[in-house]
Amino acid sequence: MSLLTSEASALPDDLRELILAAFGISERRPLLHDRLLAVGQVLQRDERTLRRRLVEADDLLADRMVLRFGARQGLAVPGWHWSSYRFEVDVTGDRPVFLSTRTLVPALDGLNEFEEIVAIPQVGDSASLQVEGVTGCTYLGRDPLSGSSWRLLFALPRALSAGEQHETVVRFTWPSRDWIQPVAAFVPMRRVERFEVSVAFGQPRSCANAWVLDGVLPTSFADPPDSDELVTTETVRATFDDLLLGHAYGIAWTWAD
Repeated sequence: MSLLTSEASALPDDLRELILAAFGISERRPLLHDRLLAVGQVLQRDERTLRRRLVEADDLLADRMVLRFGARQGLAVPGWHWSSYRFEVDVTGDRPVFLSTRTLVPALDGLNEFEEIVAIPQVGDSASLQVEGVTGCTYLGRDPLSGSSWRLLFALPRALSAGEQHETVVRFTWPSRDWIQPVAAFVPMRRVERFEVSVAFGQPRSCANAWVLDGVLPTSFADPPDSDELVTTETVRATFDDLLLGHAYGIAWTWAD
């Protein structure tokens, strides 16, 4: 309890009050539902909003404790997470453009840069991939991790405070359609509340078929669905809530001849 109270003290006021009540530290009622109702009267928020904010508070608190007691395993760098994610893809022309809009939330004060691991199933010469920080960040460069994945480094315009939300927009441009797999998907490794994606195919459509990936295994994204699941609109859009970790969400297609 002392550890949780200490680490929670660095969170924004509303998240600190919420998480201390949820963990039964400041509010001792036996059921989480009752504890949330009690703190909701103070914060003037309904239970649904509080549960959504509690996920964010849990992530921030987990990052603080990981940084204090040891780094996570694997390639991910702790200290921040994405609270929202939107992917906009334009394949109407010969050069595919992927626009990524996300909201970054730091776990500690002073975050001034972030790294990101990007994996693309099929790619040509990596030097031909153009990456641009459009809003909220500056692209610094990338290090290859394998033939199809890179660690990208971005600088923030200023140091952020713990819990401060900051929107970033990054544009990826490819030299031709042949350099990418026909898929715009996201496989969450941490909980994400919502993911939005849209793919513009133009008219006539640059795809032969298009379909939505809703929680499929990442290895099966290229498997075409039944004909009644194909989407025939010029722009295909999808929104996903409460994503399952390790599952793929997005839009896949096959190129037109």
